[in-house]
Amino acid sequence: MNNHKCLNYGIFKNLLIQKVIWIVRHVNISSQNMNETINVVKRDGAKEPYLEDKVTRVAQAAGLRPIDADQLAKKITEWVDGTGLSEVTSLQIRDKVFEELEKMDKYASGLYAWYQNIKDKKYTSNK
Repeated sequence: MNNHKCLNYGIFKNLLIQKVIWIVRHVNISSQNMNETINVVKRDGAKEPYLEDKVTRVAQAAGLRPIDADQLAKKITEWVDGTGLSEVTSLQIRDKVFEELEKMDKYASGLYAWYQNIKDKKYTSNK
């Protein structure tokens, strides 16, 4: 009976070690991805890190419910990550946000387009 317990303990120990190794590998991969900052190139050439929260705030300002704004921001983040680039322009993000808003909420996409149009006019008049 004692040998049986030792055998079960040995199997359990091996499984536990395998699980710990798997967790360590995946945590390291996740932390490496988190350190790979994607920069947003603004119209004036300035660069800033891409922030999903910023997309969420813009989507809420356009009229999306918080849960829908989070969903849209996650889609945009997946798209940004999927480009494989270290930089994307603010205009690329703007266009992608508009594209996704069109699918989700026509009213919110209209508000977003109106706001972006005002920003465009201010930007071109300041040049």
